[in-house]
Amino acid sequence: MASMTIPAITKIPVTISGYNKRRSFTVIKASASENTSILENKKQEQSMKMRRDLVFTAAATAVCSLAKVAMADEEPKRGTEAAKKKYAPVCVTMPTARICRN
Repeated sequence: MASMTIPAITKIPVTISGYNKRRSFTVIKASASENTSILENKKQEQSMKMRRDLVFTAAATAVCSLAKVAMADEEPKRGTEAAKKKYAPVCVTMPTARICRN
């Protein structure tokens, strides 16, 4: 488990001359297993939720793309006015494209 450090400042007794006043810094280890386990559980739940959302999004995307293919209208025959109208940007930039000519 993880542990936390808690700083504690203590005074060292004054020596006879009175000039050696100093403070020391000690580190005390405290167990924080309850807090860290709660945080770890929340992280696991959050990652599971994110995975679930990702899988749902992928499934929804697949369903939408299949529906789009099923609902797609038929392509016009090449060289017709309908094809030239539908693919106008292609016909302007590449007039020799197959869809634009017979």
